Amino acid sequence: MEAKKVTVTDRDVNARVQSEMVRRLFSYSLPVHVVSIPAAFLLAALFREVVETGVAMAWAITLCLVEFCRLALALAFFHYRGHINRPRTWLIAFGVGLAVAAPIWGVAGALFFPLDEPEFQVIIALSMVAISGVALPLLAPALWMFQLALACFLLPVFLRLVFVGEPLSQITAGLVALAAVVLGLAAPRINRDQVEATSARFSYASVAESLRTEVEERRRVESELRRRETTNHRRKLILMELARNPVIAEGDLEAAIVGVARGVARGLAVTRVSVWDLNLDQELFRARMILDGDQARQQPDESFDIRIDAESRRELEKTRTLVLSDVNADPRAALYREDYFRPNGVYSALVTPFRRGGRIRGFLMAESRIQRFWTEDDDNFISSAVDFISLALAAADRRQAQHRLREMATLDGLTRLPNRNAFHEFFQRSLQSAAREGERVGLLFVDLDRFKAVNDSLGHHAGDVVLQEIAQRLLDSTREGDWVARLAGDEFTVIVHGVESLETLRGIANRIRKGLVRPVMLGNTEVTLTCSIGISLFPDHAEEAERLLQNADAAMYEAKKQGRNRYAFFTPELRERAVRRLSMDNELRRAVEEQDFVLHYQPIVQSETGSLMGVEALVRWQRPDGTMVSPGEFIPLAEETGLIVPIGEWVLDRALAQLGEWDQLEGEDLTMSVNFSMVQCRHGGLPGMVDRSLSRNGIDANRLVAEVTESDVLIGQQQYQAVFDRLREHGVRVAMDDFGTGSSSLGQLKRLPVDILKLDRSFVRDIASSSEDEAITGAAISMASALGLKVIAEGIEQSVQRDLLIEAGCRLMQGFYFSRPLMAEDVADLIRTGERLPRDDS
Repeated sequence: MEAKKVTVTDRDVNARVQSEMVRRLFSYSLPVHVVSIPAAFLLAALFREVVETGVAMAWAITLCLVEFCRLALALAFFHYRGHINRPRTWLIAFGVGLAVAAPIWGVAGALFFPLDEPEFQVIIALSMVAISGVALPLLAPALWMFQLALACFLLPVFLRLVFVGEPLSQITAGLVALAAVVLGLAAPRINRDQVEATSARFSYASVAESLRTEVEERRRVESELRRRETTNHRRKLILMELARNPVIAEGDLEAAIVGVARGVARGLAVTRVSVWDLNLDQELFRARMILDGDQARQQPDESFDIRIDAESRRELEKTRTLVLSDVNADPRAALYREDYFRPNGVYSALVTPFRRGGRIRGFLMAESRIQRFWTEDDDNFISSAVDFISLALAAADRRQAQHRLREMATLDGLTRLPNRNAFHEFFQRSLQSAAREGERVGLLFVDLDRFKAVNDSLGHHAGDVVLQEIAQRLLDSTREGDWVARLAGDEFTVIVHGVESLETLRGIANRIRKGLVRPVMLGNTEVTLTCSIGISLFPDHAEEAERLLQNADAAMYEAKKQGRNRYAFFTPELRERAVRRLSMDNELRRAVEEQDFVLHYQPIVQSETGSLMGVEALVRWQRPDGTMVSPGEFIPLAEETGLIVPIGEWVLDRALAQLGEWDQLEGEDLTMSVNFSMVQCRHGGLPGMVDRSLSRNGIDANRLVAEVTESDVLIGQQQYQAVFDRLREHGVRVAMDDFGTGSSSLGQLKRLPVDILKLDRSFVRDIASSSEDEAITGAAISMASALGLKVIAEGIEQSVQRDLLIEAGCRLMQGFYFSRPLMAEDVADLIRTGERLPRDDS
């Protein structure tokens, strides 16, 4: 800051000199006015013998009136400080008064002049000259006034002396003229001296004043510089303290904002600081923190609409600091004056935005309850302080990104459960801890049954929703301290600590089964899933984490093999099966390439007559050594690996070709039932493949029955409705196999895309001993018949079962009671002989 330099100009000095001259005129004349009033009457009394008394008194009274007026003028001058307030006007007024008074005094010289007494004439003339000399310094401040007064004062006396004509009078007149000339010449010199002296005095005074002002200004500047240096040093310490604050580097945003706000409050000496988030999407300013005194309110309920136009918003993006010295007068604060500034008593504000990625994320506002004229230092300080919020934002973003990376590495993105990596790490630590403490740890491997059907039929989004619900149910079904993870797809694991007995694991497994079997609602669709659980135990079954996982996996496959929706403990035999399963996978791929499959045919008979009405094609895998592998062993593996598609195509083509061969034996009425998997439906092109096979083998479409399990029909009804509808449009009939094992109700039958119901053997098995099964079976048959659906009862093994089903209205049956699955040649014999089933020798 530079000191202001005070410069005194000649014009200023001249004005002050003129003012001083006017003051002197009035000051010097004041006693003259006072003395002149009694002097006038004294002169009139002294010269009463020279002039008449009336004339003398008239002169005295006139002079008194004039001098009284001049005295009043002088008093008014001093009262109104005329030398300061319009001095030129007062000078003119003084001159007018002098012009009136000087002739009156001059008349006195002629009026009281004794004509017959030359000595007295000389005395009067010299007295007038003396008075003029005395008046010279009094009137010297205004030279023209002295010259006017001199002429008016001495001229009447001079003329009177000349008029008398006496030698003495003539000499006196000459002396008066000489005196007038001398006084006239002296007057400018005296005036100049007075002016110069006064001018010099005022010049010196002005210079002294300038020096004093400059010294004071320098002192003020030095004091301001010291104050600024002290303030800036204190602010520097505050900024250094913020720079060392670990919460900023760590990205603890809330703590960083409070720390910066307190630093700004100390540095700017304000009691209130607020921090606002800028949400351009919601068009809101939302208060993040308000510091008022020592109290910091986090997330206060304060928000305001962004009531600014696009141009103002762009300007805000470019703003470094918005300075509001008076929010009541500044138009930029008008929008929020009544809503925020006045209710909180804010008079001045300093608003600084903080940015992240080049865009404003919010702003900090220092609020003063007294008027503040913010300086550039204030601007620099608050901008530097707010930069720490930007740094904290960047650190918070980095920390959040690191947290997301850790989550991606350890958490499953869909279910938010620990993922495979986290499972292996935690499981390893759990086993190490259990080994030290001598505890047992259980591992449950949970796999959802037929979950692929959900993805295939309802889509992957629906499958994701189901998995999220399943994950929550697993958490709800386990104990506090148990650890749930998702390995992949529909596979989950549960780590159970502190296992005291196998009953503990059984209880948890049963709770999981019951929790997962509850239907999941997907809009208007109800999905019911079961799970298969494999259980292994540390250290009983293995001591290594990977081996325990393999054992639990093998136990899970055993549970699936036993019929799903159950659990199984690991046994050594299961490891051998797992090895065999891996070997089977390789063998099955080779079998598909070499078509090492054969078909057996399960007869479907007319229940009352035993006539052969059709057959169901059942695929068998025949190894090169001649051993047979049942469908229950390799079909699940084929579905899992996708090999079911080429196997299914081979089965369909071979079955229809065989049907064509039987037609040569007059078996044209026979139907061929072929099982289809949802994997085949999902694979696409199933209707076209069926059409091509029918055409290639010359078989009518109405003789082909496409069998799909009940669970597949229910789950795939929406997604694969078009597939089923197209098959039926071409004449192929659709049968729902294993009816009764799923969750369909009789009321759903009318909405299902099927033509035939195949009652599961679980109904038939106890129909003779259970009245409930008999009633349910009868109701299902009646309902199906009412809806125009054919019913085929499976698993008939006893004549009593057949009789009860005939009584219930079932006309088509299959099962070991009638015949086991037959080779193609055996079916051909039945066609040729027309033999009824069951055979007499069976």
